Amino acid sequence: MRMAALRNEPSIVLLNPPPFRIAEEWDTPKYPNIGLGYVAGALRQAGFSRIMPLDAKFERLTMPDTIDRILALEPDIVGTTGLIIDAVQNQKIVTEIKKRRPGITVIAGGVHVSILPETALEESPETDYVVINEGERTLPRLLRALTEAGEPITDIPNLCFRKDGRCIRTPAANWIADLDSLAFPAWDLFPPSRQYPMVTSRGCPFACKFCHPFGTRVRQRSVHNVLAEMEKLIECHHPEFLVMFDETFGLNPKRTAELLDGFISINVAASLPWYAAVRVSTTTPEMLEHMYRAGCRTVAFGIEGAAERVLKEKKIDIKKAKGLIDLGKQLGMEVDTFFIFGHPDETLREMLKTVHLAAYLNPTLAAFGIMTPYPGTEIYELARQGKAGYRLTARTWNDYGKHIGNALQFTRVGNFSVELVRIIAYLYLYIYNRRFLDLMRFLRTYWKTGVSVLQNMIKNRI
Repeated sequence: MRMAALRNEPSIVLLNPPPFRIAEEWDTPKYPNIGLGYVAGALRQAGFSRIMPLDAKFERLTMPDTIDRILALEPDIVGTTGLIIDAVQNQKIVTEIKKRRPGITVIAGGVHVSILPETALEESPETDYVVINEGERTLPRLLRALTEAGEPITDIPNLCFRKDGRCIRTPAANWIADLDSLAFPAWDLFPPSRQYPMVTSRGCPFACKFCHPFGTRVRQRSVHNVLAEMEKLIECHHPEFLVMFDETFGLNPKRTAELLDGFISINVAASLPWYAAVRVSTTTPEMLEHMYRAGCRTVAFGIEGAAERVLKEKKIDIKKAKGLIDLGKQLGMEVDTFFIFGHPDETLREMLKTVHLAAYLNPTLAAFGIMTPYPGTEIYELARQGKAGYRLTARTWNDYGKHIGNALQFTRVGNFSVELVRIIAYLYLYIYNRRFLDLMRFLRTYWKTGVSVLQNMIKNRI
């Protein structure tokens, strides 16, 4: 299939939409979208020059502001990205811009449309193409085909589009193996930021029931390549903080040690503190100390729950977890932990056990989420089938928020009870450990989220 060719040098807007509500910290992130950064870099590497990233979340734009900005830029192509809770926003935006400028070509990307490409096209008639999984290779080929009338669209892997009223999906491509071949994120095309994201690897080998990883095979950038990007960041953008976006940092001990030594060699600890999420099972005290010397000032562990089956699945030894958390705090790190209420067939007693575990571990900060059935995960299939104490109740993609959402009914314990336990967990963590000042700081920082949670509880109770 071929479309009429666009002009040879198209103008391209890459969009991360505004949130449909501002209730959680990540609705207004402190750093630009790393997916847009990489795609912008890939397009420039491929010879495209008229690239205009528009990260509405990062720039704090409203929906009308976003639509007006897109139309003012007069793009030939709009490429969207987003998580599941961004799907409705993207649909509204492309509907409006196509109404005003029907000639715009819309290409959707991101994790949500990658999992459900046909659904994305059915729900958004204005979307012309879906790019599945990593877009750095697929999108430039698609744009060349559209602008130069080059290779047939059907020869390009990882695409989904309409033909004769049907959704056509081209063959799948392998995940990008050589990450060093990718251009660095094109942060110079974005507004300046105090924080930036970075990845040193892609993929995760652990099959968590609630997660859909960026490929199950871990692909690692070379230490040299990572250091080159970090030095460029420091020299050109002068960030105050770096967020490692690896799905799990530090899986390969030898490579991790080389990477951390590289950070030390360029004096990262003095110029660029950073964050990373690690696993209890693959982290040692020596590695944590090495991370601190290399500039890591915030580390996060996914504990998830206290039920024996959950700890077994995550390969978590509670004694080891406690030791790592205490060590991190002694070193001067902020140590964060993540927990989820609502695991398959989880009882109220098990949830309360998680509350006690979090208080015992006593991290700097704990995040207690509610199980969310993301499409493509085992949890989603269980919910769709009405198993494991779940019933799927989502009416729109906006219901899939991890902290404020209504995608699941917990038939065994009830949603109100789950939400109440979560509130107790936050309070108990600080009160049990007599951290009253920290509790006041937490409430002052996250009061908007708390109000939204209470409103959601009241709505569902009624």
